[in-house]
Amino acid sequence: RWLSRARPCNLGIETGQSGLVVIDLDVGAGKTVPPQWEQWAGARGGQDVFAALAREHGENPQPDTYTVATPSSGRHLYFQASEAVELRNTCGRLGWCIDTRARGGYVVAAGSATARGSYRVVNGAEVAPLPHWLLQKLTPGPPPPRSGGNASGVTSAAPYVAAAVRYECQAVREAPVGTRNTRLHRAART
Repeated sequence: RWLSRARPCNLGIETGQSGLVVIDLDVGAGKTVPPQWEQWAGARGGQDVFAALAREHGENPQPDTYTVATPSSGRHLYFQASEAVELRNTCGRLGWCIDTRARGGYVVAAGSATARGSYRVVNGAEVAPLPHWLLQKLTPGPPPPRSGGNASGVTSAAPYVAAAVRYECQAVREAPVGTRNTRLHRAART
């Protein structure tokens, strides 16, 4: 009833609480693939990278699952979350121009509209289970080993911290237009 009275409006889906993992395939918007992802040179965005990854694992590059087109010409692929492993949001973990939304995240639902356009269903199939190869790639690894402490109880984390700061700085520098504020916020939190 609220939606019928509140037009225009947009809806968000809390992915983790909804038992979903959504693969967000962004468009490269004419940018070249960054050096750390040179294996995908020539890719135009997340859809090309996802297709290459799927083929590497012997899977269909266009899975038959509920799919939404975004106003930026990207895609949201919806999958059922695994009950065995709690997955979190990722940014670039699968590859260039690919983010994921799971526990702690949300996506804009089909039917929503922005000044750039609308979110629309392009495959109304049932939400498929998350393929095993994606579950493996998205499952968090063990935490980094703790370095030994000294007599004062202070650990030597300097190399780990330096690497983390370098990674976050690079991610902020390479964030595409339209994502920089969010990426900077993530880096600051990290």
